[in-house]
Amino acid sequence: MPKVLLVAHWDWVLAHFRLPIARALRAHGAEVVLVSPPGDSVQTLRREGFRWVRWDVDRLGGLPHREAAAVRRLAAIYRREQPCAVQHFTLKPVLYGSVAARLAAVPAVLNVFSGLGYVFSDRGRRLRRVLLPLLRWAGHQERTWTFALNAHDLDVLRGLRVAPRERSALLPEGVDTTRFRPGEDGGDEDEPVVLMAARLLHDKGVADLVAAARELRRRDVRARVHIAGEPDAGNPTSVPWSQLERWRQEGMVEFLGSRDDVDELLRTSDIAV
Repeated sequence: MPKVLLVAHWDWVLAHFRLPIARALRAHGAEVVLVSPPGDSVQTLRREGFRWVRWDVDRLGGLPHREAAAVRRLAAIYRREQPCAVQHFTLKPVLYGSVAARLAAVPAVLNVFSGLGYVFSDRGRRLRRVLLPLLRWAGHQERTWTFALNAHDLDVLRGLRVAPRERSALLPEGVDTTRFRPGEDGGDEDEPVVLMAARLLHDKGVADLVAAARELRRRDVRARVHIAGEPDAGNPTSVPWSQLERWRQEGMVEFLGSRDDVDELLRTSDIAV
């Protein structure tokens, strides 16, 4: 039975975005092992019947010797598990996992950029200059394939020579339209509901939505603005809790916190942001 390891630096990513892939691989006869640091979502992974392996790594980074130790720990996992393929999600697993896979002689490496994120933004310009040589090295390993989820990101990765054209491709990920679908009854015509469901990052425009809600109030336009999600301490553009509290006290938007029923929230909203 072929063994495939799905590797992320956050168990939440595996539980919320990668379980369909894991289920499909299992249905096709593969043994699927999920690898991440410990967290609240591990029990979800185990309830699905998957074996989970602990990988201790700091999402934000730290001292060089600690980061090197995280690479060594992942290489040890690969040597012990002997997978036929590993799939890395997000930037740090792509970087560290590529090095670990080379050390452990993993036969096939699939690096998935689910978004370009902070490093490829204007704010991450300095860090990008530091990381680009390693990203190029990782992408040009002969056993490595690079995937992006939209054409723009793929063009950027190819343009920066991170992804060689002959071993990179678009990996279109869709939405389960049997679950995420519009409601049948519509919303409240007098006070429409506006919903943003996302991690609360400045890069995702949370402050812009709050400002828009403030402008609607100033113009006496009735609307209920809801934001579902929480800050992400592992992302440098996360909105501080103190700022959220100030917005909450201002009363322009209603913060719903982390939710598992986003499908239902969308069905009862009029506008998705």
